[in-house]
Amino acid sequence: MSLPVHCSSILYNQPFSTVNDFTVSFTYTMNTSGTDPQFNYGWSVFFVDGSVDTLSGGGAGPGLGAVSTGGSPGRPQPVTFPQGLFALLGFDITGQFSRAGSIRPFTTGNTIAIPNSIGLRTSPNFNFVGSQYVFPINPYLYGPLGPGPSSPEAYQTIRVSVRKNFTEILVHSLNNETYTLLATFNFFISSLPSIGKFGISYSGDTLFQIQNITVNST
Repeated sequence: MSLPVHCSSILYNQPFSTVNDFTVSFTYTMNTSGTDPQFNYGWSVFFVDGSVDTLSGGGAGPGLGAVSTGGSPGRPQPVTFPQGLFALLGFDITGQFSRAGSIRPFTTGNTIAIPNSIGLRTSPNFNFVGSQYVFPINPYLYGPLGPGPSSPEAYQTIRVSVRKNFTEILVHSLNNETYTLLATFNFFISSLPSIGKFGISYSGDTLFQIQNITVNST
């Protein structure tokens, strides 16, 4: 029996200027409680308009807690997501976040699922920017995901850096006190707000725990 699917989001309620360079890092672990996960989709770092004060919307599944599925074929439902969302960086365990058609709102993306990758979508239409396969660079980024004794690899630290007036995102992971580059995305958002906030959302049947959130803006 697997753990129930958990779906949650947090909003860091301190705005930053999207013109300036911005970096957020945090340490996380995914506790399986000794059970093999069955529906561990992954998590996201999302960016919303800085005027937003509360979170609403989202849901379990390939939307990684931030974007709801929009219903099933023949039974469409409204798509919900955090108000003011303009960028969504997905840490994509199953590869469904970056796959076109995995949920109704995701009309663009990869033709096949590529597990253990990182993908980026931008709003207002969840346009797919791209994805990068990261397992060879850091095989512990998404695990250990099954039963087994605790190990240092169970705790990971990532750093997300936004550069060049919010046209470039760099993702690093901490390895032996050195940050290793995992992915780079270059993009353009036509309706970029001058002030933004970031949040973290999650969907899966492990217990996703976050600590040591650090934010720098220059």
